[in-house]
Amino acid sequence: MYKRQALGFRVEEFGWYEPGMNPRRLIEIIRARGIGAVIFEHFMEREVDLSGLDLSGLAMVSVGGARLNPKLHRVEVNHYGNVIKLIKKLQSRGYQRFGVIIPRIFERSSNFKRSAALHSEDLNIAEADHIPIFYREETDSKKDLKELATWLEKHQPDCVLGVGTDVPHQLDSLGYTQPDKVGFAHLGWHSSYEGYAGYNPKWSGAGKVAVNLVVDQLTRNENGVPEDPLWVLVEGEWGDGHSAHPVLNQRKRKSKSTRS
Repeated sequence: MYKRQALGFRVEEFGWYEPGMNPRRLIEIIRARGIGAVIFEHFMEREVDLSGLDLSGLAMVSVGGARLNPKLHRVEVNHYGNVIKLIKKLQSRGYQRFGVIIPRIFERSSNFKRSAALHSEDLNIAEADHIPIFYREETDSKKDLKELATWLEKHQPDCVLGVGTDVPHQLDSLGYTQPDKVGFAHLGWHSSYEGYAGYNPKWSGAGKVAVNLVVDQLTRNENGVPEDPLWVLVEGEWGDGHSAHPVLNQRKRKSKSTRS
């Protein structure tokens, strides 16, 4: 994720959830090893409290959506903007009814940014095409798959937006093959999803920006909790794939009563 050699710095990774480790102990280790810059990664937490730690003398930046106390420079992918751009892209391909499938835990960790974007886009979509988000609790349970089937049958999306490789396979198993029966686009596309359409959040880009921020601080001899913390959003990009081919303008969507 980080540029390990291009800037002439060595990167060491530590985990404060490892046995016997905690934030205070981790900072003590960092100081003992003479490390002058720290990049905090927080992808699943909503809030992280660092207020009891001595952070003086360290160049720091946080990566991820967690709210930190105290506030540090922060780099995050643009979940909100990426969803809006993805919908615009899919609309340009002829899709109109967007059904979103996403684990609730992912939305909690990002403070529901994607959900907020979807609700804002509802203002630009015909009310008849509004579809409630399908929040998943257990993605691999029979109960979840049954609820997903009920949701699909009730709302009949013409394009599904989701996270994880299991979603398109589950759609296939329920008779919603892509792209002939329904379109599919991945909300967190990366190279392992090659072949599927979606939006790449560019986490690798976030890592590069984070490295640049701490190196800039080291160069300017800036350290400790910043007086004016920056919040940098990295823009994503469209990844094309077979699962969301353009649909013909004259294609009529099957009604709920006739679609099998």
